Amino acid sequence: HIVPFLQTKQVGLFSEGFDFAYDGVRFRVVGVVPEGKQGVAGADTQVFYEGPPIQRVVLTQLHVLPYESSLPEQYKKSKLAVDDVALLRDYVQPHFDNHSSDIVRGQEVTIRDVRFKVISVEPKDGGGCGKDTVLICKGMPLRDAAANAKAKPKAKAATRLSAAQVLGKSSEPPPDEGGK
Repeated sequence: HIVPFLQTKQVGLFSEGFDFAYDGVRFRVVGVVPEGKQGVAGADTQVFYEGPPIQRVVLTQLHVLPYESSLPEQYKKSKLAVDDVALLRDYVQPHFDNHSSDIVRGQEVTIRDVRFKVISVEPKDGGGCGKDTVLICKGMPLRDAAANAKAKPKAKAATRLSAAQVLGKSSEPPPDEGGK
């Protein structure tokens, strides 16, 4: 399995600990020479692919959502929904078909410049994606923490002003409602 992958489908640089998949089989690089370096496997690279299978937990389900700030416009159905079918097709599925590193709830993953957050995983302690893992990308795009911090004070101030006006404790007149 590994030799055809290296000859035809190799993407990115290999380093120790790198996880990838090919033809439904998962692989992990357990060592490289020279140590601590990254590189590609060339025609003269010696590849050893023997040994016991790596034991790991395989996720049955993975739910991710993109951050609004990194999401291209064509994937935004509305402010309340993303085009989950297109995101799965163009980003999520291809990425997890070739990466089997362990994933946990709350983790952030960047796929081709789009940031995603892991919303939930089954089993709850996390694991790696497999060929039978159900991938989900339904929901609202996420806002960055910085955007949320800026939005909250304005919302609270507006709420307090409205509450004061409703209770009749405001010394200021209510906002003009178009001459009514």
